[in-house]
Amino acid sequence: MDYLNDNTPLKPTKVFDNVYCIGSVSVVAWVINTSDGLILIDSMWDDRDAKLIEEGIKGFGLDPKNLKYIILSHGHGDHYGGAKYLREKYGAKVVLTKTDENLMYNLNTGANSPRSPKTKVNIY
Repeated sequence: MDYLNDNTPLKPTKVFDNVYCIGSVSVVAWVINTSDGLILIDSMWDDRDAKLIEEGIKGFGLDPKNLKYIILSHGHGDHYGGAKYLREKYGAKVVLTKTDENLMYNLNTGANSPRSPKTKVNIY
């Protein structure tokens, strides 16, 4: 359980030609650089983590203004927590299932504590 709260940043890593990993000991996010813009898979815990993602994107020579989609794998705060900040700042569309949107909005304990801001979903 100590790892769940370990916010120590990891070194952002280029995993493949156009796939990047940014994160901390507790959770990571994935950035895919496409010809249509950047796709982010998951957004970590909170606004602080969203800023870590921003800096990681810039560190790879990419522009966070090109963030088009944030695909959330499921409705736990350690996956949706940074999405609101990034959606509002860059206009990225958030993608999530309706079932997980319900989980995000209606479970407010454990991984869905107040630490993680809830976000509007654009695409189901």
